[in-house]
Amino acid sequence: MILGLQCLAVSIGQGRNLFACVTRRLLSDGFNSMLLWVLEDNRPAIRFYESLGGERVGRKTVTIGGADLVEISYGWREIAGLVNLHADEEKLSGTREDEMSHSKCPS
Repeated sequence: MILGLQCLAVSIGQGRNLFACVTRRLLSDGFNSMLLWVLEDNRPAIRFYESLGGERVGRKTVTIGGADLVEISYGWREIAGLVNLHADEEKLSGTREDEMSHSKCPS
């Protein structure tokens, strides 16, 4: 699966919303850990994943559109804590829990 966000969506917190939805879905499907790949040049995404406790676990070169690009993988051994981290962040930012409910996550 490939997911991406445009800059405007990132500035209004949609990255956190998407991350929370993916985490909740993985947990509900019985997964306890997560791994993802991000282009090495995507510094905002790397800062985002690191801010959520992601650990660098791999590196590879991929060819996209005829160009060789480096991807870095980030992993989380226990993703259950990410749901609580997101809830704490909502309280700090003033976002109401019902605005971020599970119903906003695509099924």
